[in-house]
Amino acid sequence: MLVNLSVWQSLESLKAYVYQSLHGEFFIKRRKWFERYQGEHFCMWWVPAGYLPTVEEGKAKLEYLALYGDSPECFTFVKPYLAPNLVV
Repeated sequence: MLVNLSVWQSLESLKAYVYQSLHGEFFIKRRKWFERYQGEHFCMWWVPAGYLPTVEEGKAKLEYLALYGDSPECFTFVKPYLAPNLVV
């Protein structure tokens, strides 16, 4: 299992990295290197500044997304949610 968990300051900066940087070329070629995963493999959620989510939390968010779809709890680029007012 390959786990990638990262924290970004904005949806815009993440989207630019994923689709408009050198990463985008690798993103396109990923099907050559990895088997197609049958299930949710990517989601986003808002966290307070300085907070570091865990792998277990990431797994729970993916399960939530699979059950309920995009929501303020976790979402994808298809239907992003604005950041709530998080207490730091």
